[in-house]
Amino acid sequence: MIVSFRPHTLSYQITSEGYEDENGDFHPGETSFTGEIPCRCEPNGGKAEVIVFDDGTTFVYRYIIYMDRNCKEFKRDERVRVFRKDGSILVEAKVLGFQRGQLNARMWV
Repeated sequence: MIVSFRPHTLSYQITSEGYEDENGDFHPGETSFTGEIPCRCEPNGGKAEVIVFDDGTTFVYRYIIYMDRNCKEFKRDERVRVFRKDGSILVEAKVLGFQRGQLNARMWV
């Protein structure tokens, strides 16, 4: 059996800005998901573990996501999707926190 270190793929939401056309009509921005970041998404384990961040905020998280250290920087409240190998969505959630460590990057959702 081959073990995959990053069995999932993460995408993040982007929103384009609205604009006014030559007739003066406003067109709202559009939202879509982009990116194919290899990751490993692990559930909290049902213990309702809490993460405490440097600014003192605390959250009960559902999943922790491990990514390569050189991945995109994520901000709190960004929306992300994690996909299984078959393309189905494992989780879609807002980012609660992100930390870049010496060996990897971690995100709590």
